[in-house]
Amino acid sequence: TRACYPTLGRWSGGFTWVITFTSRKGNVPTMTFAAAALLNANGGGNVPALAIEDATHPLTQPAGSQDGNAVGGSFLLSYNGVPAAAPCVIGTNTDSTNLITGPYNDVNLQNYLIAQFGFPSIVVFRSLPDRAMGFVWSITFSDKDTGGDVPPLVVASTAGLTGTGASLVNAEAIKGNQLSGTFQLTFNGQTTRPILFSATAADVAEAINSLDSILPSAVVVTRTGPYGPTASGSPDVNTQVQGYVWAITFTSATWKDPTADHSTLVAGNWVGPPAAWIDTWETGFSKAWGRQVGPLWANSYRLACLKQGLTVTANDASATCVTGVATPGVGPLAGTFRLQLDTTNSPFMSVRGSFPSAAIRHNAWGNAIQSRSDGSSMQEILQSMANIGTVAVTRSAVDVTTGGYKWTITFLNDKAPCVELDSLTGQCASPGDVPALSVFSTSLVGPTLPVVTVCEASTTNCNAANMNGVILRSDFTVFKVTGDPGVEGRFSLSLTCQGATGGSDCSVIVGGFVVTTPVPALATTLLQYDRFFL
Repeated sequence: TRACYPTLGRWSGGFTWVITFTSRKGNVPTMTFAAAALLNANGGGNVPALAIEDATHPLTQPAGSQDGNAVGGSFLLSYNGVPAAAPCVIGTNTDSTNLITGPYNDVNLQNYLIAQFGFPSIVVFRSLPDRAMGFVWSITFSDKDTGGDVPPLVVASTAGLTGTGASLVNAEAIKGNQLSGTFQLTFNGQTTRPILFSATAADVAEAINSLDSILPSAVVVTRTGPYGPTASGSPDVNTQVQGYVWAITFTSATWKDPTADHSTLVAGNWVGPPAAWIDTWETGFSKAWGRQVGPLWANSYRLACLKQGLTVTANDASATCVTGVATPGVGPLAGTFRLQLDTTNSPFMSVRGSFPSAAIRHNAWGNAIQSRSDGSSMQEILQSMANIGTVAVTRSAVDVTTGGYKWTITFLNDKAPCVELDSLTGQCASPGDVPALSVFSTSLVGPTLPVVTVCEASTTNCNAANMNGVILRSDFTVFKVTGDPGVEGRFSLSLTCQGATGGSDCSVIVGGFVVTTPVPALATTLLQYDRFFL
């Protein structure tokens, strides 16, 4: 605006221009002039003067200049009850450049806050200045160690601020999202009590191990965190919202005889009254293992999470609780298999044909004594086959890593009825060189496809530990077993028909023969069923 100068007394043609800066902010510097070319209208006398006024240097007749108001000085902050060691000086600890474009990343204030409060990292953006060179700083806690709903920065003191009406206020624009509340877990139809969102590993383990669907075995739990999820829901250490991950291991892979004392828990097995040898869990695996042995998730035995009790500070229903498999369980041996014996081309055996066995459990007892004659032992199942007589079976110790066994089978007697009986036992003679057993079918399951191997001397003689039987049939005149310490002898005999007259040819049926020999002891060495051929 322009006005006459001076406004009092005689006017000499001078003017006062009052300039107000409407876009340049703060207290702008005092204007100056380069040169004055003013003239006196009378052509002489005093040369007109040019003077510039500001609020600090008023003219003789003041024009009413005012300094622009500008915020300056310093302020003091505190975090979590701890004040900064040094005040924040505006223009030194904050950026005072780049006043045209914004928002602008104020690295100066970032570094100041990190140095004063030990934040791992933060992000600070600054607005464009207002007319008093005031700013708005947006501070985002972006590090995982300051994730979630952090305490606010507090303005501890503004005594060091300059500028008319200067003030500093702090407000939370977006509350850090943070979990709280409880969740529950379910397994095989059973649900845990509510579990705190930040529960310890021991607390989660106790809740799970209290479930009837877990007992009498147990799980082991470890915990990592806190952190938060990515968009896909997987753990992310860079977006911490006080979330945790619990790794739950079903420890059921330790073998122990199910019929033995289980009053004390063996890690990886179970505790409780002894079980029968053939008992299985609902998964189909033997009770020689813990209850949760094997691949649970793939068989629909899954741990699930109920998130209804979880809350978040943002109140945006973003709380999640998901379960999944990190390492699938590996199942031990389970199921049954069947053997087959083909005696079709074995004329020395009493029954010819190819016959399969009944199903044999993967952990079948060796003999009837062990199974208490319940029909489940390898011996009983083999002896029930149409072409196998009596056998002796022994079973190895268990392979505790897989639950597998080895059975050693010795064929003792052929199947009745037979041509010849053992003179001592009255049973059929040994079947001799029995053909190799073969695998008829298998319903076994395990960590890899289980294989049933039959070891036999003429086919697959595992470690040369098997022997073929010896076939001994028909009659003989001289018999001596190799290595037998007995004496081999020949006898001279003369025979006549009992009760016949001299010269009779015994052409009729008679009741017996009279054996005459110069060896008196022969009569005492004969055994029942010894035979002579004439």
